[in-house]
Amino acid sequence: MARPKIPTAWTHPSTIKIDELNPRQAPQKGQREAIQALIKLQTTKVVNLAKDINSIGLSAAERLMVIKAPGKGEHYISIDGNRRLLALKLLDDPTLADGILSKAQVATIEAEAATFAKNPIEEVEIAIYPDRREGSPWVARRHGRNLQGRGQDNWGAEEGAHFDAWLNETKGRADLQILMFVRERGHLTAAEAEQLANFPITNLRRVITNALTKEMFGYEIVKGDVFTSHSDDEFVKPFKKMLLDMTLPNKKERIKVTSLEDEKLRTNYLRSFKKADLPSTTKPLVVSHRLGEKNEALPVEKKPKAETKPKGEEKPKDGEKPKGEEKPKGEEKPKDTKKSTHERTQIIPQECVLTIPVHRIYDIYLELKNSLNTVTMRNSCAVLLRVFIELSTDDYLARNPSIPVSNSKGKDPSLGDKLWAVAEYAADNNLIGTAEAEVVKEGTLKENFLAPRVRTMHSYVHTAHTPLSGDLCAHWNNVEPLMKAIWAPITSPAN
Repeated sequence: MARPKIPTAWTHPSTIKIDELNPRQAPQKGQREAIQALIKLQTTKVVNLAKDINSIGLSAAERLMVIKAPGKGEHYISIDGNRRLLALKLLDDPTLADGILSKAQVATIEAEAATFAKNPIEEVEIAIYPDRREGSPWVARRHGRNLQGRGQDNWGAEEGAHFDAWLNETKGRADLQILMFVRERGHLTAAEAEQLANFPITNLRRVITNALTKEMFGYEIVKGDVFTSHSDDEFVKPFKKMLLDMTLPNKKERIKVTSLEDEKLRTNYLRSFKKADLPSTTKPLVVSHRLGEKNEALPVEKKPKAETKPKGEEKPKDGEKPKGEEKPKGEEKPKDTKKSTHERTQIIPQECVLTIPVHRIYDIYLELKNSLNTVTMRNSCAVLLRVFIELSTDDYLARNPSIPVSNSKGKDPSLGDKLWAVAEYAADNNLIGTAEAEVVKEGTLKENFLAPRVRTMHSYVHTAHTPLSGDLCAHWNNVEPLMKAIWAPITSPAN
């Protein structure tokens, strides 16, 4: 059977009538009635559509579908595209909306019409069907449902998320990042991959922003990106389990949406995870990174090299004692107790000794060194570490008022501003090395808890993300030389 050829043409919008049999509304008995009924039905939507058309025009990929109107002359009736046609008519004559739209909406249409008049749309492309019956299959394909692949196939939540990511040239929202990560790094079987093929991404969105989920699974969401200090293989474990639980073939066993919306049920579900389902607490952490980026091992502090034997020194013969002083009996070589960043569970290492005459700051120093555990109490550690650094810096600036501190746009200096000034002063006066000062200054520029954007403790507690456990000790390592310089022996004790 030959496929029908539908002629197309360009015509002025005024030659096209609104369909009085538009399926969106009850049948109307005249053009004015059809226009008014559609305005009442659309209200804000047609105002927004008019603004959109005025701004970027009509879609070049979509013609209006029309049939010829009865009578003489080239006049048409729109059988599809009535909303677009109505918006054009309102831009041409805003009085059509009088008494129907609100005063504010009419004012918006009038303002858009004034702009439109300077650059009107004189022609629209139409596809001319011989009659309504011939055009109906194509109208149905644009607006019908359950067409089994015929016509347009509307996007689901995941397709919309992929489009947003493509449009904005990003990895997408946090929920999409995690879903794609599990598909790519979860070592899924064929059955599991099929199970996650049509994942209800809105269910995942409900749970990933939960504080308990972040704490148990070990991640943060910063400006829409997922950050973690766990390796890929460890991070993927709880999410793989959760995604598969949400899509189990047996609907009775499947984790339901209601279980994720209700806080008590969600907590009970998360608490049901076994130790093997969660990231390991014994395997080494990695440098905090965006999900999907390279996992870099945390820098390990190198032990001092053993002293090498000078050239020419004779090796003692069998049974002969080495030359030099004998080691007293019972004396043992002290063991190297310094732990690497990812091994220690207190922020300040035991070998770091500071002499702090200010009681409150000294107490905080002892808590960070002896009491608070970075793994189980990282939020407390992060806040108290910032307090310690800020109080120490403020005390030093009070003792050295000649140190210039910049402040941007008339605001009070941030902790980053103060640290930058003290680090420069310390380097200029040989209190710390230039490289050590640069590390501190570089830290104030990055998006962490020392950054200038966090100007007050209030903004830090309420808006800044908490550094992950592995980052806390690394932060201290960066500022330790400066803290030692700040708390070097003070000649005039503070009150």
